[in-house]
Amino acid sequence: MAIRIWAILIFLLVSLSASASTPHNTITFEQALQLILQNDFSLKLSENNLDRMKARQLGAFAQFLPTVSVAATQNRDSSFQDAGRTTVGTLDFSLWRNGVDVLGLKAQEFSKQSAVEHLSSENLSAEARATHALFDYLWRIQEIEIKRAQVEVRQELLKITKVRYGQGLIPEHQVLSSEVDLENSQSTLTFAELEFQDVKAELERSLGILAEGRELEQTWPFAKDLKGTALQTLLSRRADKSNRPDFQEMFFAMQASDLNVLRAKGDFLPTIDFRAQRSNQNVYGTSQYDTSFAFTVTIPIFERLSDYISYRESEYQSFQARYQLLLLDQKFDADFRAKHQTLTQALERQQARVDILKKGVKLFNLMKGHYSAGKLSYKDLALEQERFFNSRLNYVQGLRDVHNALVAYCHSLGQSLKSCLLI
Repeated sequence: MAIRIWAILIFLLVSLSASASTPHNTITFEQALQLILQNDFSLKLSENNLDRMKARQLGAFAQFLPTVSVAATQNRDSSFQDAGRTTVGTLDFSLWRNGVDVLGLKAQEFSKQSAVEHLSSENLSAEARATHALFDYLWRIQEIEIKRAQVEVRQELLKITKVRYGQGLIPEHQVLSSEVDLENSQSTLTFAELEFQDVKAELERSLGILAEGRELEQTWPFAKDLKGTALQTLLSRRADKSNRPDFQEMFFAMQASDLNVLRAKGDFLPTIDFRAQRSNQNVYGTSQYDTSFAFTVTIPIFERLSDYISYRESEYQSFQARYQLLLLDQKFDADFRAKHQTLTQALERQQARVDILKKGVKLFNLMKGHYSAGKLSYKDLALEQERFFNSRLNYVQGLRDVHNALVAYCHSLGQSLKSCLLI
C-alpha cells in the first residue's frame, strides 16, 4: 500500500516538467490554435470589411475616369415603315472638382489601411480568446488528474487505517474520518469532471476536432519560454506604438476623417465638367452627323442643407477619431507596464509554487512513513496530504496564469505569439 502511494506521488512530481503521456491521436497546441482562428467568425467579418474597403478604394479611383455612353433609337412611320434611326455617343469628363476626387481617393486609401490594421488587431483578440480556451482546457484536464490521484491516495490510506484499527492501534473515529475524506474527494472529483465537460464542449464548438476522437496534447506550450536567457530577452523588450495594430488602426482612421472634412468643404465650391457628343441621324436613308462640345460650370447655391450636414458630420467623425487616438496614446504606456508587471509577478509566484511542491512531496512521504509506523495520527497525515494536493493544484493553476500573462504581454507589444515566441 505504501508503495502504491509513493508511486502516485512520483507521478505527480515528474509531471512538474512533463505532462502525462498522451495517445497518438492527439493535436498539438499550434494546430489547435490555427484551427480555432480559421473558424473565428469575428475574423471573417474583419476580412470581409477589408474587402469592402478595397472595393470602395477602387470606386474612388473610378471617379477620375471619363464616362462614355451610347444611345440609339429606331423610328417607324404610320405605315410601319422604317423612318430612320438616331445614334448618339457621349463622353463626360470632370475637369475640376476642387480636389474632391483626389481627397476622396486618399481618404479611401487611409480607410483601407485602417481596415488592414483592424484585421491585425482582431487577429490578436481572436488569438487571446483561443489561447484562453486552450489553457483553460489544459488546466481543467490536469486538475482532474490531480483530484483523481487524490482519491487513489485516500483509498490507500483508508485501507491502511482499517488495518491499523483492526489491530487495535487506532480508535474508530480515525476510520470514520478517513471515509469522510475519501467521500469528499470523490465528490470534488465528480464536480470537476462535470465542469470539464462544459469547458470541453465550448472548445469543441470552436475547434470541432475533439469530437472526432482527438485530444489536445497535455503539454503546456510555452514552458521552454518561461526560463533562462530567452525569457530575460523577452522581458527586456520595449513597446513601440507603431507596432500596435489598434493604435495604427485609429491613426489611419483619423487621417481618413481629416481628409473627409476637406473633401466635404470642396462640395461648397464650383466644379467644371466637359462633354463631347457625336450624333448620327438617319432619316429615310439620309444620314446627318453632328458633333458638339460643352464646358459646364456648376456653382452650388442651395442644396437643401445636405452639403452642410455632410460637412458637419465629417467634422464630428474627425473629432471622434482624434479623441479615440488620444485615449489610446494615453493608455499605451500604462497598459504595457501593467502587462509586464503581471507576467513578472506570475513568474515569481510560479517559482515559489514549484519550490513548495518539491518540498511537499518529500514532507508527505516522510509523514506517510511515520503514520505507517504508528508515530503519526491520521489527522496530521490528512492535513499534510491536503496541503500537498492543494500545492499541486496551485501549481497547475499558476501555469495557466503564467501562460495567459505571457499572451497578454506579447499582445501589448503588438505581436502575435508566432512572431513573439517564434512558435
